[in-house]
Amino acid sequence: MGLVISRSRLGSRGRPEQSRAAILQAAVREFACEGIAGARTDAIARSAKVNKALLYYYFKDKEDLYGAVLDQVFGGLVACVGGVLSRDLPPREKILAYAGAHFDYVASEVARGVQLAQLDTGIPVIFCVLTCDTLEQAIDRAGLKSGNKGYDAGLAAVEMANLAKQLRPAGNSAGHKNAPRRKRR
Repeated sequence: MGLVISRSRLGSRGRPEQSRAAILQAAVREFACEGIAGARTDAIARSAKVNKALLYYYFKDKEDLYGAVLDQVFGGLVACVGGVLSRDLPPREKILAYAGAHFDYVASEVARGVQLAQLDTGIPVIFCVLTCDTLEQAIDRAGLKSGNKGYDAGLAAVEMANLAKQLRPAGNSAGHKNAPRRKRR
């Protein structure tokens, strides 16, 4: 008599936290790309590697899923700025601390979005945003003391495009043949 070890897999009720998280992650991408009207639950389920029945097990309908996505996305912002708002600070310091926390959150989410775009398409992306606290820093980074960061990013983009072209298989002008591609509707 042999011993059978059951391993629950993603997409089954045996791994509820992982399945729900995978659905939410796929839904964030689908809603971001297609909007609520264009997003399709079958595409979300396929991307999450679950079936639609399991998606509807966790979320009663698309609007419920969209609400959960908004809760997840804005939950990060609330956590980021909530700590600042709950601190006992003089009004001026609280406003400055809030603005700094909000800026940091937005900047990190933009960088994450650019990273996801690169991962989804397989196309190299150059991302350059001057995050300056003062006008003096902005002027310095635009070509004075620190060099021209915009020019540096442009040069990096050209170098990456040339490298991608060299690495691309012959006859494939769209990019690497195995790069994941998001299907447009």
